[in-house]
Amino acid sequence: MNKTYRRKWLHRGAIIRQRGDGFQVEINTPGKRHRKTLSTLAKAKTHIEQKQVEITNQGLAAFALSDKQRQDAMEAFKQLGDTPLSTAVTFYLRHHKPTGGIRTVNELLTDYLDTKTKAGRRPDTLSDIKSRIGMLAATFGDRHVHTLTTADLSTWLDTNNYQGISRANYRRAFTGFFGFAKKKKLIEFNPATDIEKVALDETMPEICERRRRVGVKVAMENSGPGEARRARVFQADWTWSFIR
Repeated sequence: MNKTYRRKWLHRGAIIRQRGDGFQVEINTPGKRHRKTLSTLAKAKTHIEQKQVEITNQGLAAFALSDKQRQDAMEAFKQLGDTPLSTAVTFYLRHHKPTGGIRTVNELLTDYLDTKTKAGRRPDTLSDIKSRIGMLAATFGDRHVHTLTTADLSTWLDTNNYQGISRANYRRAFTGFFGFAKKKKLIEFNPATDIEKVALDETMPEICERRRRVGVKVAMENSGPGEARRARVFQADWTWSFIR
């Protein structure tokens, strides 16, 4: 194999090769090879000296760890496999120490209601939030918002036997609540969006159908001959309000 360098030097155990107008440094440490090309021989030697100080300091820092810390590090490396430990730490901090801080479900619910009230939301909307998110807070009120998962929410719905329209309405309420948390950077992902959507029948439950018929009947009885269309609009509005 032909050599592509013009000259070679040894400096403090490292190699310097002259390749064209550059000087390539090669420093070998256990399990790792460091190479860098500098513009002059003097800069190459200085780089070697600086790199060796850095390597020495890293080695001393490792000795500064306690036995427990070294054991934890070894166990982490074993579980992570090829994933760098720094990558795992970054992921942990992102999910367990959110940018926006740490809030409990109870704390966020207070903030959420206050924000919606100031935004002029209707009383029935605020009442719906208090009812549905309040029920969730009764179970998870002291939990930090960022620790709640899709599995937590789905299990809660199953435990309380919410099905059909009720389950769909809770999913909608949760999506809004955790969407608010995401906007405040309290969570990175909205866990409610991954709750399985409910396939609703177009036919309303029997009890609701009876109520709808009564409402339409009352509207018809209190309307004149020319008010039939208004009664039909009432029927449509009532059905839409229920489904929401």
